[in-house]
Amino acid sequence: MIWGPGSVTDAELNATTQGGTIELLGCNEHDNAGQSKMTPKQALNRWPKSEAAGLRLGAPAVAANAELGGGWLDRFMKGAAIRHLRVAFIPRHWHGSASARTPRTSCAAICKPSGTATTGRSG
Repeated sequence: MIWGPGSVTDAELNATTQGGTIELLGCNEHDNAGQSKMTPKQALNRWPKSEAAGLRLGAPAVAANAELGGGWLDRFMKGAAIRHLRVAFIPRHWHGSASARTPRTSCAAICKPSGTATTGRSG
């Protein structure tokens, strides 16, 4: 996983590709001041360097409101589509209740055909 802006270095990315790794998580909770805290634009500016690792690259995992139009993930995915950046999958972690219905509903909202979460190049 690329944790935050300090993790997008040649050394970190080279270490990530060792040992048969095939997927890379883009970043952790950029939308959370207590975590990696970056704007979508800052993450997009670093994305091509992450793409250069040649792994399947997952979108940044947001802390909350992934399904929110105009939210952090939505702005990132729109920017990725405009810049023709590669996003292979959207990671989702759940900090909510134990009910399986809420995460399922949230995931369905993230991937609505009218949304931007399914845009960009896959790889």
